[in-house]
Amino acid sequence: MVNLTLPEPPSVNRIWRTARGRTYKVPDAKHYGELVALICRRLRITEVVFAKGVPVRYTMTWYRARRTGDLSNRIKVVEDALNGIVWHDDGQVCEIHLYRREDKARARVELTIEECV
Repeated sequence: MVNLTLPEPPSVNRIWRTARGRTYKVPDAKHYGELVALICRRLRITEVVFAKGVPVRYTMTWYRARRTGDLSNRIKVVEDALNGIVWHDDGQVCEIHLYRREDKARARVELTIEECV
């Protein structure tokens, strides 16, 4: 089982842009992925916890700073940031439990990730 507290992720609506026919990830989204990787290294998560093909489930509670934003728009950003760190690929996720709470003082995402049995 892995427990993580991560910064509040950007909305999936804000991570991709298209210019001159090319789609790219905006710097904020790249930075979020780098920040998640840094946090995991500090927690000594240095190898993929759940190997390729191992199904996983997670519980995510998003403590948002403002009373705006869709819960579902945060999922993909967090999952992508954990690819190659906690799981090999987010395609391994077989079950998700999501919650949204308010915390103006300390916006964050709390995750509990475990193998599906």
